[in-house]
Amino acid sequence: SIVHLILYVAFNDGLDDLSLPNFSIYPNPTSSQVNIQGEQMRKVEVFAADGRLLYRADAHSSDFTQVDVTRFPTGHYLVKITLEDGHAVTRKIIVNRR
Repeated sequence: SIVHLILYVAFNDGLDDLSLPNFSIYPNPTSSQVNIQGEQMRKVEVFAADGRLLYRADAHSSDFTQVDVTRFPTGHYLVKITLEDGHAVTRKIIVNRR
């Protein structure tokens, strides 16, 4: 017997259509502190390249916060900004010492 199979594939990348706020992270690279400016910030976390959590704090306000990176060694880090609605935005920062 012969079986005919009709397969329909609908593309879905698994992401909702979100309009996440834009963020400015400066100075980047930095050696002492990084300023984060955006909207709807609730929490800020900094992760090392290997995934270790190095810093976690509530945002100073919903649109501006600062992170002191003087105790971090030179390298690349990920900053995860959790928004008031629970979504998160991740950006890369570079810490260097001149």
